[in-house]
Amino acid sequence: MLDVRHTLAYCNLIYLGPNIAAMNHVMLLLISFTSSCAVVLSAEATSINNNFTDPTPLVYHENQYFIEIRNQTPRPLMDQLLLDLNSVEVWFDEDINLALWEVISFPFTSPTGEIITDINGVIASSKKKTEIESAGFNTQSTVNSKLSGTENSCFNLQDFYDTQGAESIMVSILDTGISPTISSNSIPGFNYNIQIESAYDYVNNDPFPDDENGHGTHIAGLIHSITHQSNPSNPSITFDIRKTHDSEGKAFMSNIVFALMDAIDEGADIINMSFSAQDIYHDTLFFPLRIIIEDALLDDGQLIIAAAGNQSSNNNNYAATAIPASFPSENVISVSSVSCMNTLSLFSNYGFSSVDLAVYGENIPGPALGSTGLISLSGTSQAAAIVTAISALKATHQPDFNFRPIVCALYNSSVHYENMTDKNLADGILHIESMLQYGPDCKIDNNCDQSFVGPNKLAGALHENAIYETNLEIHSTQAIKTPIDVTFDSNESTTLLPRFEVAKGTVLSVLTSGCL
Repeated sequence: MLDVRHTLAYCNLIYLGPNIAAMNHVMLLLISFTSSCAVVLSAEATSINNNFTDPTPLVYHENQYFIEIRNQTPRPLMDQLLLDLNSVEVWFDEDINLALWEVISFPFTSPTGEIITDINGVIASSKKKTEIESAGFNTQSTVNSKLSGTENSCFNLQDFYDTQGAESIMVSILDTGISPTISSNSIPGFNYNIQIESAYDYVNNDPFPDDENGHGTHIAGLIHSITHQSNPSNPSITFDIRKTHDSEGKAFMSNIVFALMDAIDEGADIINMSFSAQDIYHDTLFFPLRIIIEDALLDDGQLIIAAAGNQSSNNNNYAATAIPASFPSENVISVSSVSCMNTLSLFSNYGFSSVDLAVYGENIPGPALGSTGLISLSGTSQAAAIVTAISALKATHQPDFNFRPIVCALYNSSVHYENMTDKNLADGILHIESMLQYGPDCKIDNNCDQSFVGPNKLAGALHENAIYETNLEIHSTQAIKTPIDVTFDSNESTTLLPRFEVAKGTVLSVLTSGCL
């Protein structure tokens, strides 16, 4: 089924033809793209007075790169490709044809006589090989955790109170690890006696994910304090800790990819990713992380909760959107942050079709690293962690884990606020108590899967907050009220909205907010 969050990203974007939207609320774009563009990831926790306005300079591994091999490429041919690229294989997953290769040394001469002096040349040369589907940098991510004050805090742990059910749920956290003494941070009302089922440190390659930064400890403590406040020792919810970022908060994409695959293999049901990247995005571009996420969707159906980002920017600008939050996979939930006044946090990213929902994310208390006290942090990281926690609680009441009813409850329990119009797909702010009360048979009430196709005339009714998609990729950010009639006339252009025209012959697919 086509997901509602289709994208308009580009490496080189070109407007083609005369059918350009002439309305501030509407975009009509035709896409032209070249090669995949590099990414910088950063964990999203910051002071509410310290916005991320400048993108982090691109940093990538000088020798390592990702390769997607075409199906049924024989092993001897892969070995020849490695030889041609003066590389060795670090890792290869034959089920998804994804590999991490490493150049032995620079410079070297290719079989065609080209002198290759750096990783850029290797990737360019790789893309010329017919056996290689895609190639991309092993980029670096950076954690930027900032302290925030406790003033104007309205965080109340009791707002998230719910008992655990009988179903066993594993929550995996990909971050900077966890403090080995986190239990000593526990105080009345804040339980940090975390039961760690499995763990790994991808920085030091050992099974001890000791946090040297603090961000991961805060996220893990926040999630656990919510999931275990009513049942302090209940074993229904266990934790899988994956240390992907080092003491400086830096991590290569390979760490994140490996960690996600291992978490899935370990049996994780819900995976928290409180980091994001400002990157160019399009469905056809090469993102190793997305390959793993969508493979998980097909196999086991893990739920990914991702921070929307702290750049105060619109994630619907696919020239610089948040990754992985803006991946259009139905098992990825993108979370933005709001204040106590139920307004979008000044630092928070947003997006009418690229962000799913919003929840409180300012001045959130959690365990401090290196002491026995608490610290308060603000960010979409904290907002994402809250959604992870209540999703885990919800999942314990299912007979078998299924992320779709959980996503349904998240959408249906979001409350509309006028100032949040067009800020996310749910068009509002998550109401925790309502979300926890939804039953296991929750269904989103919408008009998904409707298509109106005909050679001369198309007609149909659009519903509230609909997103329109045709072969021209037409998106409207305007809130559409019920009902709106749409008619395609065979003799002239058709008006969908005032001054919004589409030439005849296009095919209109109607998808409403929250289609899964």
